Amino acid sequence: MILEVGSQKYVDKNGKSIKYNIGCVPLEILSIQRRLQMTRNYIILTHTAPDIDALCATWLLKNFGNDEKYPGIEKAALVTLGSNEEIENFIRKHEESDPDIVVIPVDIGGGKYDHHPHSAFPDDCAATLIAKDLGIEDDPALEDLLRYVLNTDTKPGDHPMALGNLVKRLNDAGNYPGSVQSWTEQAIDSIYTIQKRFWDAVKNEFEKTSRIEEINFGPHKVKLVVSQSDNDQIAKIARAKKVGVNAAVIIQKNSNGHIQVYINQRFGIISREIARLLRLEELKTKDFQIQDWKYLEKPGTLPEIPEWFYDENSENIYNGSKTHPHIPITKVSLEKIVELVKFALDYTKLHDKCPVNSCIKNQCPWYSLGLIRCRKIRYAEKHVVPL
Repeated sequence: MILEVGSQKYVDKNGKSIKYNIGCVPLEILSIQRRLQMTRNYIILTHTAPDIDALCATWLLKNFGNDEKYPGIEKAALVTLGSNEEIENFIRKHEESDPDIVVIPVDIGGGKYDHHPHSAFPDDCAATLIAKDLGIEDDPALEDLLRYVLNTDTKPGDHPMALGNLVKRLNDAGNYPGSVQSWTEQAIDSIYTIQKRFWDAVKNEFEKTSRIEEINFGPHKVKLVVSQSDNDQIAKIARAKKVGVNAAVIIQKNSNGHIQVYINQRFGIISREIARLLRLEELKTKDFQIQDWKYLEKPGTLPEIPEWFYDENSENIYNGSKTHPHIPITKVSLEKIVELVKFALDYTKLHDKCPVNSCIKNQCPWYSLGLIRCRKIRYAEKHVVPL
């Protein structure tokens, strides 16, 4: 059994004390438990010859888990074991001998950080499970890293010189696990540092160019961000939980006048109400009308209103973009668009004239908008079951 602490290796042979030189300083290693007193009682347990998934997962725990969930885990020891029997015995031994020692199995043991069998977790690996548990899965600086580790762990065909294969080669060449861990953590540190610099600059741009409002989404309160910027990564920062503001909707206007409405899919927002209201408002500038509400909320682009594209998969609505700069610029003002989005999402709000249990149709100023909340009233009115 090997106890990893940083890049050092300690071997406990039947509990006997041994001496091991770190640099030029001799150390007396009395026991694993003695060493763990310096690591605030956490052991991260993974399989022999840990791959990029296990090592990235360990890196995530040590770098992002040391707040409320695992305080002090940044100094945790890493233990690598082979068989299921060894793993079970190790966990049982430490649970029985010292309740203050917390063993966290990663990529093994069937716990919450084990994605085996793959059929049960087709879209996850140990690193993504940990990222979700720590609430950092949408940190933009981690996005590329997590996607790479997931693809490497679940799909064959990684490049021979890519990070995952280099880790495998280091293990296959017989390097000490601590050395492999240290090298891999330095590589991940570098990747994250470069990404964080980029996203910090985006966040700075976001803070300079955006305003945040709290709005109604039915009975709930959510955040709406309104930004005037040409940076196409603003929405990603705004949606993020920890590095951003967890915005439900982002409305962004570019310097050329194009406007995009981005939806955070975590909130379950369906944008067809927004699409219809935007298209109805755009029609006012064209001096003609379309009364077919369902037609006005269709995905894609309508030939009569080429200004707005409704992407049903993402629920985003685009008036042009960097890849579609030729789209006519909307004549609807930014503030009017903000007003319409807020009105669409406040789906429990009815007009003051509404009797609630029935629809007065053309007598209501909102009837021509084809609101889904109003359609539900009319549907219920038609399908009343007599007592």
